[in-house]
Amino acid sequence: MKHRLRNFSFLSLGILSILFSISCKKASLPQGILDAKWREESSELVSSYCQKLATCAEKESANLKESSKNLILERLNPANCADKFRNSNAYLLALEDPEKIKTIVRDCFETVTLESCEKIRSGVFKLSESCNQLQAIQSKH
Repeated sequence: MKHRLRNFSFLSLGILSILFSISCKKASLPQGILDAKWREESSELVSSYCQKLATCAEKESANLKESSKNLILERLNPANCADKFRNSNAYLLALEDPEKIKTIVRDCFETVTLESCEKIRSGVFKLSESCNQLQAIQSKH
């Protein structure tokens, strides 16, 4: 029980660090590249990614205090999760080579959506180097 709660806590911290790195940007967003096809594709990818994380979190949230549970589930709500992504360097294709960003996002999000919740709980960053690269891109200012 404690082991599962600890794993869930690590999962939550990893996910929240990606979301916070997306949301804790300077007031003005970086100038990106307008690529309607990418924005549509990445919106679909992030929707699947967010849904997978929310599904995994729901399974483990019963062990948490109600306030923690509500905060985590609100952050991982697919609509909120996708909304935060729309303000990110990856969505805007900003501050890095656009084709590199696309490849990294595809690989990270597809890897996460195909993995088991157990593997995701051990840490998103352990699943794929592309997820580590994505966090680095999202953290750039």
